[in-house]
Amino acid sequence: MTRKNRLRRSLAPRLRFLADQITEKGLCTRPGADPGHWFPEKEPGGNAATKRRAYEQAAAARCFGCPVRAECQEAALAEEADLASKKLKPHGIRAGLAPWVRADMIRNDASESASENEETAA
Repeated sequence: MTRKNRLRRSLAPRLRFLADQITEKGLCTRPGADPGHWFPEKEPGGNAATKRRAYEQAAAARCFGCPVRAECQEAALAEEADLASKKLKPHGIRAGLAPWVRADMIRNDASESASENEETAA
């Protein structure tokens, strides 16, 4: 079994726990919550800095006060790191974060991990 598969297998129980917590307590899962608020059809273009800032502010506002925001972020980053390895892009608002913000966080984490591995090997 590869290191990646062992890691994936060890994450599975934690992700199930996080999903249960989010489903039970998340603002986005309450009766009457409109999924369209968290998964808008269109995201702003890459060069539209003002539109991106507005999207990010709306994302943060939608999740403001959510009791499981930290759990949602942990789950999103773990799940989307796997997406990134398959060259797939994240979508929608999770934990008050726009998809490109989460993608940047995953890339930064991956480069930090690579640097740490290089230092350990040296």
